Amino acid sequence: MNWTLFFDIGNVLYFISLEKMCNQIAHLFSIPIEIVKLHLYDKEIIMKYESGTISTEEIIEYFSKSSKKTVCKKDFNKAISSVFTKPNNEIIPLIETLKNNNHTLILLSNTNEVHYRYLEKFFPILKLFDKTILSYKVGFIKPQREIFEIALSHGNNSSMFYTDDIKENIDAARNTGLDCEIFTTVSLLKDHLLKRKIIT
Repeated sequence: MNWTLFFDIGNVLYFISLEKMCNQIAHLFSIPIEIVKLHLYDKEIIMKYESGTISTEEIIEYFSKSSKKTVCKKDFNKAISSVFTKPNNEIIPLIETLKNNNHTLILLSNTNEVHYRYLEKFFPILKLFDKTILSYKVGFIKPQREIFEIALSHGNNSSMFYTDDIKENIDAARNTGLDCEIFTTVSLLKDHLLKRKIIT
């Protein structure tokens, strides 16, 4: 049986550090990191950005007004791309095996245009994925039900599986009928795949 397999990106395929990214933005705009976190998370700027509601230019303008400092888009893109620390090299052979066994691989991730372009440039394993369901393109972010309904539209949910490192996203996916497990380690992920006979 060929399965449709959905993978999150952050801390599944590629390790990330939100703290590092916030530090870089704070340094770029010469403002305290607490202010960066307040704007990104408490005021939900990051949610709007990753759902495609606001653009990179609008975020730069937003922080520029807060800091009274103007920065170029290239420097801002570099700062926010510092969120990526290193690829999860342990998972790469598994992705290659799944691809070689003719399973359909789909990225299902909250992300933005700058981050995804960075990954396309520096993380070639993404080329093995057949499709993408990216929050900034579809207009919904996990754990919103709509993004998982989009995922379910890509095949038969009796042969679909999804993994993500965030429990809230896993719970939301299960509520839509998508079979899934939280990602902790590659070894445990393999156990989940073996249990479903996706790998042998």
